[in-house]
Amino acid sequence: MTSPLVKLMTYGGTPINRQAVRFLSHKSRKRKGQNKQVRTVKDRESLKRVCPICGKRKLGLEAHMAAKHLKVAVPQAPAQFMNLVLGKDKPAPNPPTELPKQDAPKPAPEIRKPAAPPASKRPPAKLTGKKRRCPICSALFIRLPQHLTQAHGKVLAECPWCYAEVVVEVGGRRKCGECRKLFTVGAKGKAVGIRAECPDCCDDFYTEKLGYLKCPRCGGQNFFNGKGETC
Repeated sequence: MTSPLVKLMTYGGTPINRQAVRFLSHKSRKRKGQNKQVRTVKDRESLKRVCPICGKRKLGLEAHMAAKHLKVAVPQAPAQFMNLVLGKDKPAPNPPTELPKQDAPKPAPEIRKPAAPPASKRPPAKLTGKKRRCPICSALFIRLPQHLTQAHGKVLAECPWCYAEVVVEVGGRRKCGECRKLFTVGAKGKAVGIRAECPDCCDDFYTEKLGYLKCPRCGGQNFFNGKGETC
Protein backbone atom coordinates (compact mmCIF):
# COMPACT_ATOMS: atom_id res chain seq x y z
CA MET A 1 0.00 0.00 0.00
CA THR A 2 1.38 3.38 -0.99
CA SER A 3 1.86 5.86 1.87
CA PRO A 4 0.41 9.40 1.68
CA LEU A 5 3.96 10.87 1.79
CA VAL A 6 4.94 8.88 -1.30
CA LYS A 7 1.80 10.07 -3.08
CA LEU A 8 2.69 13.71 -2.32
CA MET A 9 6.24 13.28 -3.67
CA THR A 10 5.22 11.58 -6.95
CA TYR A 11 3.01 12.54 -9.87
CA GLY A 12 1.97 9.73 -12.16
CA GLY A 13 4.56 7.44 -10.55
CA THR A 14 7.45 9.92 -11.23
CA PRO A 15 9.25 11.91 -8.46
CA ILE A 16 8.44 15.63 -8.62
CA ASN A 17 11.94 16.92 -7.67
CA ARG A 18 15.43 15.82 -6.64
CA GLN A 19 14.54 15.67 -2.93
CA ALA A 20 11.76 13.21 -3.73
CA VAL A 21 14.19 11.08 -5.77
CA ARG A 22 16.66 10.92 -2.86
CA PHE A 23 13.89 10.09 -0.36
CA LEU A 24 12.42 7.30 -2.45
CA SER A 25 15.82 5.78 -3.27
CA HIS A 26 16.78 5.79 0.43
CA LYS A 27 13.50 4.12 1.35
CA SER A 28 13.96 1.42 -1.27
CA ARG A 29 17.52 0.71 -0.03
CA LYS A 30 16.24 0.43 3.55
CA ARG A 31 13.54 -2.03 2.46
CA LYS A 32 16.12 -4.16 0.65
CA GLY A 33 18.29 -4.28 3.79
CA GLN A 34 15.34 -5.44 5.91
CA ASN A 35 14.53 -8.23 3.43
CA LYS A 36 18.17 -9.34 3.48
CA GLN A 37 18.16 -9.46 7.29
CA VAL A 38 14.96 -11.53 7.36
CA ARG A 39 16.38 -13.92 4.77
CA THR A 40 19.55 -14.38 6.89
CA VAL A 41 17.47 -15.21 10.01
CA LYS A 42 15.45 -17.79 8.09
CA ASP A 43 18.61 -19.44 6.84
CA ARG A 44 19.99 -19.69 10.37
CA GLU A 45 16.73 -21.23 11.64
CA SER A 46 16.79 -23.84 8.87
CA LEU A 47 20.33 -24.90 9.90
CA LYS A 48 19.44 -25.52 13.55
CA ARG A 49 19.03 -29.13 14.83
CA VAL A 50 17.05 -30.55 17.74
CA CYS A 51 19.00 -31.84 20.74
CA PRO A 52 17.96 -35.51 21.42
CA ILE A 53 18.26 -35.02 25.19
CA CYS A 54 16.81 -31.60 26.07
CA GLY A 55 14.83 -31.00 22.85
CA LYS A 56 16.28 -27.54 22.18
CA ARG A 57 17.07 -26.30 18.66
CA LYS A 58 20.75 -25.41 18.42
CA LEU A 59 22.87 -24.19 15.53
CA GLY A 60 26.05 -25.72 16.96
CA LEU A 61 24.62 -28.99 18.34
CA GLU A 62 28.04 -30.61 18.87
CA ALA A 63 29.28 -27.71 20.99
CA HIS A 64 25.97 -27.66 22.98
CA MET A 65 26.11 -31.36 23.82
CA ALA A 66 29.82 -31.22 24.66
CA ALA A 67 29.13 -28.39 27.13
CA LYS A 68 25.76 -29.51 28.61
CA HIS A 69 25.63 -33.28 28.17
CA LEU A 70 29.15 -34.55 28.85
CA LYS A 71 28.30 -38.28 29.24
CA VAL A 72 26.29 -38.59 26.06
CA ALA A 73 27.96 -39.29 22.76
CA VAL A 74 27.66 -36.46 20.29
CA PRO A 75 25.82 -37.50 17.13
CA GLN A 76 27.80 -36.83 14.01
CA ALA A 77 26.12 -34.54 11.56
CA PRO A 78 26.13 -35.50 7.87
CA ALA A 79 29.08 -34.21 5.91
CA GLN A 80 26.90 -32.22 3.51
CA PHE A 81 25.18 -30.47 6.42
CA MET A 82 28.48 -29.66 8.16
CA ASN A 83 29.94 -28.31 4.97
CA LEU A 84 26.93 -26.04 4.63
CA VAL A 85 27.33 -24.87 8.24
CA LEU A 86 31.05 -24.29 7.97
CA GLY A 87 30.79 -22.68 4.55
CA LYS A 88 32.64 -25.50 2.79
CA ASP A 89 29.94 -26.31 0.28
CA LYS A 90 31.65 -24.16 -2.34
CA PRO A 91 34.15 -25.97 -4.54
CA ALA A 92 37.77 -25.26 -3.70
CA PRO A 93 39.41 -22.82 -6.08
CA ASN A 94 41.87 -24.25 -8.52
CA PRO A 95 45.50 -23.70 -7.52
CA PRO A 96 47.20 -21.03 -9.62
CA THR A 97 49.05 -22.48 -12.54
CA GLU A 98 52.73 -21.75 -12.50
CA LEU A 99 54.13 -20.63 -15.79
CA PRO A 100 57.49 -22.08 -16.79
CA LYS A 101 60.28 -19.75 -15.96
CA GLN A 102 62.00 -18.35 -18.98
CA ASP A 103 65.66 -17.58 -18.86
CA ALA A 104 66.03 -13.83 -18.93
CA PRO A 105 68.45 -12.57 -21.56
CA LYS A 106 71.77 -11.70 -20.05
CA PRO A 107 72.74 -8.06 -20.41
CA ALA A 108 75.57 -7.33 -22.76
CA PRO A 109 78.85 -6.68 -21.00
CA GLU A 110 79.46 -3.00 -20.54
CA ILE A 111 82.47 -1.71 -22.39
CA ARG A 112 84.16 1.01 -20.41
CA LYS A 113 86.44 3.40 -22.15
CA PRO A 114 89.54 4.47 -20.28
CA ALA A 115 89.22 7.90 -18.81
CA ALA A 116 91.17 10.65 -20.51
CA PRO A 117 94.14 11.89 -18.50
CA PRO A 118 93.94 15.43 -17.12
CA ALA A 119 95.21 18.30 -19.23
CA SER A 120 98.30 18.68 -17.05
CA LYS A 121 99.45 15.06 -17.79
CA ARG A 122 98.54 14.90 -21.48
CA PRO A 123 101.44 14.78 -23.93
CA PRO A 124 101.76 17.91 -26.05
CA ALA A 125 100.04 17.67 -29.42
CA LYS A 126 102.34 17.29 -32.38
CA LEU A 127 102.24 20.19 -34.78
CA THR A 128 101.72 19.29 -38.40
CA GLY A 129 102.32 21.51 -41.39
CA LYS A 130 105.04 22.99 -43.51
CA LYS A 131 107.80 24.90 -41.74
CA ARG A 132 108.65 28.35 -42.90
CA ARG A 133 111.83 30.33 -42.42
CA CYS A 134 111.81 33.46 -40.32
CA PRO A 135 113.09 36.46 -42.36
CA ILE A 136 114.72 37.94 -39.25
CA CYS A 137 116.45 35.04 -37.44
CA SER A 138 116.41 32.51 -40.33
CA ALA A 139 114.95 29.73 -38.12
CA LEU A 140 112.26 27.32 -39.29
CA PHE A 141 108.85 27.47 -37.61
CA ILE A 142 105.43 25.95 -38.26
CA ARG A 143 103.70 28.88 -36.55
CA LEU A 144 105.68 31.68 -38.06
CA PRO A 145 103.19 34.50 -37.24
CA GLN A 146 103.22 33.48 -33.55
CA HIS A 147 107.03 33.41 -33.50
CA LEU A 148 107.24 36.88 -35.08
CA THR A 149 104.83 38.33 -32.52
CA GLN A 150 106.43 36.75 -29.43
CA ALA A 151 110.11 36.92 -30.38
CA HIS A 152 110.42 40.03 -32.55
CA GLY A 153 107.30 42.09 -31.74
CA LYS A 154 106.17 42.18 -35.38
CA VAL A 155 103.35 40.70 -37.47
CA LEU A 156 103.09 38.92 -40.79
CA ALA A 157 100.69 41.13 -42.75
CA GLU A 158 99.29 40.88 -46.27
CA CYS A 159 99.85 43.81 -48.60
CA PRO A 160 96.46 45.06 -49.89
CA TRP A 161 98.06 46.19 -53.16
CA CYS A 162 100.06 43.16 -54.38
CA TYR A 163 98.83 40.53 -51.84
CA ALA A 164 102.38 39.69 -50.74
CA GLU A 165 103.21 38.69 -47.13
CA VAL A 166 105.47 41.26 -45.47
CA VAL A 167 106.89 41.50 -41.95
CA VAL A 168 105.88 44.86 -40.44
CA GLU A 169 105.32 46.40 -37.04
CA VAL A 170 101.83 46.74 -35.55
CA GLY A 171 100.11 50.11 -35.94
CA GLY A 172 100.93 52.94 -38.36
CA ARG A 173 101.72 53.33 -42.05
CA ARG A 174 104.03 50.68 -43.43
CA LYS A 175 105.73 50.13 -46.77
CA CYS A 176 105.47 46.91 -48.76
CA GLY A 177 108.84 45.40 -49.66
CA GLU A 178 107.51 44.02 -52.96
CA CYS A 179 105.47 46.79 -54.59
CA ARG A 180 106.92 49.67 -52.51
CA LYS A 181 103.44 51.08 -51.77
CA LEU A 182 102.22 52.40 -48.41
CA PHE A 183 99.29 51.09 -46.36
CA THR A 184 98.11 51.46 -42.75
CA VAL A 185 98.36 48.48 -40.37
CA GLY A 186 95.89 48.26 -37.47
CA ALA A 187 96.31 46.91 -33.95
CA LYS A 188 95.47 43.34 -35.10
CA GLY A 189 98.10 43.32 -37.85
CA LYS A 190 95.68 43.83 -40.76
CA ALA A 191 95.19 46.67 -43.23
CA VAL A 192 92.57 49.16 -42.09
CA GLY A 193 91.37 50.16 -45.58
CA ILE A 194 88.65 48.66 -47.78
CA ARG A 195 88.40 47.29 -51.31
CA ALA A 196 85.93 49.34 -53.34
CA GLU A 197 84.40 48.02 -56.55
CA CYS A 198 83.95 50.46 -59.42
CA PRO A 199 80.48 50.17 -61.02
CA ASP A 200 81.80 51.42 -64.41
CA CYS A 201 84.62 48.92 -65.09
CA CYS A 202 83.74 46.31 -62.38
CA ASP A 203 87.32 46.52 -61.08
CA ASP A 204 88.18 46.76 -57.38
CA PHE A 205 90.90 48.83 -55.80
CA TYR A 206 92.28 49.41 -52.31
CA THR A 207 91.57 52.70 -50.55
CA GLU A 208 91.70 54.06 -47.03
CA LYS A 209 89.35 56.96 -47.78
CA LEU A 210 85.58 57.21 -47.99
CA GLY A 211 83.25 59.39 -50.01
CA TYR A 212 83.74 60.65 -53.57
CA LEU A 213 86.59 58.59 -55.05
CA LYS A 214 88.15 58.14 -58.50
CA CYS A 215 88.81 54.71 -59.99
CA PRO A 216 92.54 54.31 -60.81
CA ARG A 217 91.76 52.16 -63.89
CA CYS A 218 88.89 53.83 -65.80
CA GLY A 219 88.92 57.23 -64.10
CA GLY A 220 85.23 57.09 -63.19
CA GLN A 221 84.22 58.96 -60.05
CA ASN A 222 81.61 57.55 -57.61
CA PHE A 223 80.58 57.90 -53.97
CA PHE A 224 81.61 54.90 -51.81
CA ASN A 225 80.52 53.98 -48.27
CA GLY A 226 82.44 52.12 -45.54
CA LYS A 227 81.68 48.73 -47.11
CA GLY A 228 83.18 49.66 -50.49
CA GLU A 229 79.77 49.95 -52.15
CA THR A 230 78.42 52.87 -54.17
CA CYS A 231 75.61 54.96 -52.74
